[in-house]
Amino acid sequence: MVSKRTAICLVRTPFWNISSKTRDRFVEAITVADLRTAARGRPLLFEGAQGLLLDQDRGFFPHVTRSNTGLRNVLALADELGLERLEVTYATRAYLTRHGAGPLPRELPEKPYPGVVDATNVPNVYQGALRFGWLDLDVLRRAIAEDLADAGRPPGLALKARLAIACLDQVGDEKVTYYSDGRRRQASIESFVTTVADAVGIRDLLLGFGAERGAIRALAPRKPRAAREFADFLMAERPFQNPLAAALYRRIGGPDPIDGGTSPT
Repeated sequence: MVSKRTAICLVRTPFWNISSKTRDRFVEAITVADLRTAARGRPLLFEGAQGLLLDQDRGFFPHVTRSNTGLRNVLALADELGLERLEVTYATRAYLTRHGAGPLPRELPEKPYPGVVDATNVPNVYQGALRFGWLDLDVLRRAIAEDLADAGRPPGLALKARLAIACLDQVGDEKVTYYSDGRRRQASIESFVTTVADAVGIRDLLLGFGAERGAIRALAPRKPRAAREFADFLMAERPFQNPLAAALYRRIGGPDPIDGGTSPT
């Protein structure tokens, strides 16, 4: 994250083809500074380089990207900048995807849920069609644990891990299917979320119920998590439009937010 006076820019158009007015405004907006000076007193945002399973040292070689995709490069910068605190957010869908060749654990012949929509990863001659699989919590846990193992290297760096689970809205009214301890399992969304948190050892969660920013909710589940509390959480996310929350309310004997009635205890 940078201020208006400090920027790192990639200019695809040759600089000499830009109008003089645009060029002057561009030059005026730039301050040239060394990395430590430019970063001092500002929050910094580091973006990961593709998924952890594409890491050149830990992925399914040779079907990897030729770089380190997790914390390793970020930790090198953090050490160089003398950072004392780092927050990392790992992200996964409620299912597994891969666009391109290479192993895909628990691969499926088609999308896992009828509500799955992906308008970005369109079929092309280089990668083919987007591939899908059930989420394997053993694979997820191992990938995150190996990446976090690097975090102990820079001295004096405090690290906080968070997990984002996206595309939960695409599951719809179905149970979530996933693998754990080598077995295929199914669970309601609330049980699935708690199980994932337990599996990876991260309690600070972000849950995605859509593409909009407002559809992302923070959650720190406790063990065990009350069904009523989770239903309240879901209803706050999608009030009067959440059949899952309505079903939970009916199951635990609360008011039905869909028809305004009261469910029997």
